[in-house]
Amino acid sequence: MDCAAAASGLDDSAALASVAQPDIDEIRYVDIEKVGEDELCAICHCPLFEPVLLDCSHMFCARHFESTQILACPLDRIPIVNPSAVAPMRREDHPANRIILNKLNAIPVHCSNISSNVAGEKSRTEGSKGCGWTGARGDLHTHLTTSCEHHRCPRAVAVRQANKNQGDYDCNWIGSIPALQHHIDDCVLTLVPCPEASAGCTVGLMERRVLERHVGTACVVVQRRQEAVRAAAAAAEKAQIEQEAALAQRRVELKAMFARVNPKELIQLDVGGTFRATTARATFSGPLCPPDSLLGALFDKSANDEHVLNTTVDGAVFLDRDGGAFALLLRYLVEGSIPVLFTADQHTQLLEEAKFWGLTIGDRTESEHVEGGDEDEVDVQQPPRRVYTQTDLDHVIDRLMQSYLANEKKATPMQFEQASFAGLFFGATPCLSNCSFRNSDFSGANLSGCVLEYCDFNDSNLTGAQLPADISCCNFTGVDLSG
Repeated sequence: MDCAAAASGLDDSAALASVAQPDIDEIRYVDIEKVGEDELCAICHCPLFEPVLLDCSHMFCARHFESTQILACPLDRIPIVNPSAVAPMRREDHPANRIILNKLNAIPVHCSNISSNVAGEKSRTEGSKGCGWTGARGDLHTHLTTSCEHHRCPRAVAVRQANKNQGDYDCNWIGSIPALQHHIDDCVLTLVPCPEASAGCTVGLMERRVLERHVGTACVVVQRRQEAVRAAAAAAEKAQIEQEAALAQRRVELKAMFARVNPKELIQLDVGGTFRATTARATFSGPLCPPDSLLGALFDKSANDEHVLNTTVDGAVFLDRDGGAFALLLRYLVEGSIPVLFTADQHTQLLEEAKFWGLTIGDRTESEHVEGGDEDEVDVQQPPRRVYTQTDLDHVIDRLMQSYLANEKKATPMQFEQASFAGLFFGATPCLSNCSFRNSDFSGANLSGCVLEYCDFNDSNLTGAQLPADISCCNFTGVDLSG
């Protein structure tokens, strides 16, 4: 018989009943030799227990009539008129019954949890001191249910009996009936389901003592969850390593960029009170700013040996022009083309500033001139979103770093309206200050290494973006920051 099945065969009420009311074979008599012949069962030769009185006046234990159909008295073979009506005698049926039952209940017995050294009997509490109570058989039930404190766990007894009394008890609890109910709730032999049964574990019921081992080593649901956690941790670690490697590479690139920049080539510009910083060789030379133009000639040292420039007391080259319009021209020269983010008004200012300095700039392809009524009207279409690549962004950040260093670590305001930086990595940018990112796409971008001050993210998409902890006075109107 399976031990778990033996323990599971006892529900809580049956377990309590098996302890409070022992079997006939578990009643230990003090001196059975002193029991009279008329008090013994002729079938089992033990003191009558729940006696049955037949019509022929012979008495037997009721248990013998439960499993077999006895049709006649085992002693005189007188037929039993109604075998199905045979039942233990009751005190109220006949005065003689009360006398007989009183004699049987007065037989001296030991507690069923007798110690192993009493009367040569082997106790249910072997290995313990056992219970030394002795009293009338009629008082045994009361003793067991109220005062005996040597009961063993009935589940452990059932398991040991299934093993034919071989081995140790699997549960060593010993106590009283009132305490037994609490023990049964926590017994290591109690069958419990896997806590992951609702999630798909198909093992079923198991003893509580093996539950921890099952959950730790055998439950497929727990194993799958642990594998998922390990995979997520590995992915996070890999992402962290890749991000750290990208940051390290970015630091190397920035260091190399700073090494290439000759501080002597940096020039400060004071354009109508607006200060800018750039390099003359990179900005005011090349096909966009030829030496025969006014701006190219102004900064061409080879064309003028004396090369006299108007400078302020701070050493900045002074240009008596509008700082906002010149900033548009400077951006055009640095980026090499007209930024698609320029509005129609900015485009007009750019053309006028370029014309003053003798530079030729082609018309914008996204602007169309149509005739309407008596005058020409400019149909300004919504500029398309400029999609930055990582290389483009690195180039912009390089210029920001150059300007940051040239301006004594003061951030340079820039316009990035209607731009797409989706999925890009901004690196360790010191500061983005007074920059406009209105209606731009930052989905999945990593700005965690930046410092944001007074930036405008109005109506931008920041879904999945990693924002820095250092953010101050920025406009996030129309932006969903719940993610």
